[in-house]
Parts: sequence; C-alpha cells; structure tokens
Amino acid sequence: MEIVQRPELTVVGIEVVARFEGLSTAVPDAWRRLFDRRDELPPPPGGTFTEVSNELGGGAYRETVGLVAVDADDVPAGMSAVVVPAGRFVHHRHEGPVEQIADSFGAIYDWAAQHGLRLGPLKVDQGYTPDAFDGAHDLYIDVNP
Repeated sequence: MEIVQRPELTVVGIEVVARFEGLSTAVPDAWRRLFDRRDELPPPPGGTFTEVSNELGGGAYRETVGLVAVDADDVPAGMSAVVVPAGRFVHHRHEGPVEQIADSFGAIYDWAAQHGLRLGPLKVDQGYTPDAFDGAHDLYIDVNP
C-alpha cells in the first residue's frame, strides 16, 4: 500500500445508481452494456477499462464503468462522463480473481485505519478487459484531508 498523488481523471461509460445490495447485479449488467457498445468508444488507454465508485450516503452508490477519456467532449448517447478530482489516494495492486477485489479494498481500509488516515467516498478500479475481469487491477481510494 502506498499514498499516491493522482491527476484529475475523466471516465466515460455506463453509469448506474443503486443501493449497496443491488450493486452485485447492476454493475455486471453495466459492464455487459458497455462492452456491447465499445465500438462507440476509442480504445482504452493501456488496453484496460475502469470502474469509478462514489458512495452517495444512505447506502447508495454511483458506479461508472468505462474508459479513461482523453477528450470527454464526445460522450455517446446513453453514456455519462464522471470526473475524479486530482488528489491523494491510497493505492493497492490487486492480483487475482475479481471476486476478491472487495477483500483488497477492505485491506486498503484496514491499512488506512492503522495509519490514521480518513478515506473519502471515491474508489477507482483500473484493470478490466472485455475478455477477462481477473488479473491485475490498480485500486485507489481517495484520502480526505
């Protein structure tokens, strides 16, 4: 685990808003819809797609699955652009099954608590491909000042 300074990031893709218990169906559905429409988007930088999660409070989350956009002026119909502000983030490299990513995010929270850090509502998960969700993912959670 390490604290890194990240530049502003814009992700263009499919957005869903759901309560936590609904994410397990809403997010995979959003990935399917995104990959069905990926010919409407440029190739993703580095060949991988990104998920941005924003905890809205009250058990609700806004999830955007898509690609990091160099130019977010041309957003396809039915898609959204989300901006992740520049700032400090805790970074962890996840290696393994996608089903264990929640455990890796949990490890970030544990590490932050041990180091007296307050984490914010934003999570970034970079490493998805249309052919394989498993493997290496770079995980980030924002650090509150």
